[in-house]
Amino acid sequence: MRRLIRSKAELRAALRARQDELNISCATVEAITGLPTSYFSKIAAARPSKDLTARTMQEVLDALGLRIAVVVLVEDEAKATRMRPRWVQRQRAPTTPRQTEPSADQGSFKFVE
Repeated sequence: MRRLIRSKAELRAALRARQDELNISCATVEAITGLPTSYFSKIAAARPSKDLTARTMQEVLDALGLRIAVVVLVEDEAKATRMRPRWVQRQRAPTTPRQTEPSADQGSFKFVE
């Protein structure tokens, strides 16, 4: 399964599609992940009543045999315009350069809270 995801709605649709592809119930996903009863249906619904957190998403992806292959971050101009007044500039530049490319030993992408 390869699918380009551009929104939370598309992510939820992809999770439901994978569940259907595997022909497993919400209860099965919940049992594998340890989620409470009916929780998966609440986060994967077209109109979700629960939010999909990064930690829960990783557990659900694992349970469905999926992983995130690529993450592309793009600036949302409207959000940046709203936030810009709140961005306080540093007094001095960072003292050490930041790593921008993953090293070979970093393995797969994991969400953490």
